[in-house]
Amino acid sequence: MKVKKIIILLNVIILQIIIITTTSSYGMSITLKKSVKITASSVSKIKFMDNQQGFIVTFEDAIWETIDGGKSWTKIFKSPKDIFGLCEIIDVVFLSKSEGYVLLSGKLCKLSKINKKWLLKNIPLPFDDNFYEKKLSVDRKGKSICLFGGVERKPTIEEIKSDIRITHEWIGDNVIEPAIYCTNTSSQGHSWERVNDANGILGKIYTVSVNPMMLGIAAGYEHIYIKKSINEKWLIIEKLIHNNFFLVDSKADEDHLITSIFYLNNSNIWIAYRNGNINKICIDKCSETTSKPNKKNFTYFEDMFFFNVRDGMALDGLSRNIYFTSDGGSSWIAYGSEKWEAFNFLSNGVGWLVNSNKQLYSATIKFDDDGKR
Repeated sequence: MKVKKIIILLNVIILQIIIITTTSSYGMSITLKKSVKITASSVSKIKFMDNQQGFIVTFEDAIWETIDGGKSWTKIFKSPKDIFGLCEIIDVVFLSKSEGYVLLSGKLCKLSKINKKWLLKNIPLPFDDNFYEKKLSVDRKGKSICLFGGVERKPTIEEIKSDIRITHEWIGDNVIEPAIYCTNTSSQGHSWERVNDANGILGKIYTVSVNPMMLGIAAGYEHIYIKKSINEKWLIIEKLIHNNFFLVDSKADEDHLITSIFYLNNSNIWIAYRNGNINKICIDKCSETTSKPNKKNFTYFEDMFFFNVRDGMALDGLSRNIYFTSDGGSSWIAYGSEKWEAFNFLSNGVGWLVNSNKQLYSATIKFDDDGKR
């Protein structure tokens, strides 16, 4: 058993919290520094580009920007109103300090910062009202945009006979199947291509984790897609074959729903389930394809982030506690009892967290072995 100290810096007050781990010879220390209080009912997303510039998305459907590390914030976007009220912000992706994309209900917008002002431009979508957007991704150089979600279609005779209304979402008389659409940004949204096949799978894609080259993993109710090379389409992973593919149990049971995924590379992918289980899998030749989770002391993870193959953190979707792992996800340790709404970390260990009182903290994580993994 190893005892590790985590030092929390709140203004000039230093508190020491002792946590205990029984599974890892590695560890990390985290320093939190109190910043401003966010004037919003709730925060849904934090995204920092570097140590100074960052963005916060609130449930009031607004986007705020900071250019001084979180000390002050300026509203740069407010979701337009529709006939039912505000148009929901579904997802936000920022490519650089001056360019980002906002996915709304039935609308995609580009944000550009010119002469210190943010300008808005609508991007045409490839569909009418029969597509249901859930996630947005843009590659590192801003050349490609992809939308993840579901599209309506008529059910087959076999699907009608199987009475899939019990276990799947319907829209009127139509079923929903997973869909991924991508476009080159040079086309200004006038040329979209569907880059996945449904193969009889039903349900929307609702969680996505990709790297800056748009390689990664996407999951829905009963399907997982993977894209492991730039020139291939998104492929459904169906079964375990010689350590290259894997099977995910997709029973019509809420406990088997995927709640969070994180893609580090083709050899290190983590999948969290509603029942608290976490699987680590790989899609290239590797020594292991899955790892059994420890006896869980959390409910389920709604967000995960890994700095490297060993060190990661996650947010419990029910208790709102932060958990850390230093053994690749085999065991997790709660960081105090603070309740958190969202977090965002850069790969260098610098990050930001917002607690349930809307208090923003900047954070620095140092690994016991200087981050060497």
